[in-house]
Amino acid sequence: MCCTEDLYKAIEADDVDRIERLLTMRPGLVNSVEQAPPPMHWAIYQDKRRAVRALLNHGADLALRDRDRDATPLDYAIVYARAELVPLLVSHGADLNDGMRVALKGASGGFEEYTELPDRRQYEDIVELFRQLGTDA
Repeated sequence: MCCTEDLYKAIEADDVDRIERLLTMRPGLVNSVEQAPPPMHWAIYQDKRRAVRALLNHGADLALRDRDRDATPLDYAIVYARAELVPLLVSHGADLNDGMRVALKGASGGFEEYTELPDRRQYEDIVELFRQLGTDA
């Protein structure tokens, strides 16, 4: 028997084989809101790129919002400066224009009150990445 906690542990370990087994046994876990943040958000927060890919392969919902922060997976990638994940998420359908809005907020200092978040320069790099991906929103 598997549960949400097992999936989160597998994500933390970046154990793709275990993630695959869990999601094959219980496909609904991929978009579970039993815990906050949801699995995809957690993988992004933990910077577990292989886990992110595995979750995407199992149908992770990129419009799903974290109930505590009202944030999508792309929002997490931006806020936690996981720039290398942005093109991957966008290629799987994440909202490019909404992402640019979040990146611009960070670049203008909108997250500076949160000392654990990256410096605004990292958000400027993500804004440039969004421009390269095709939006000037």
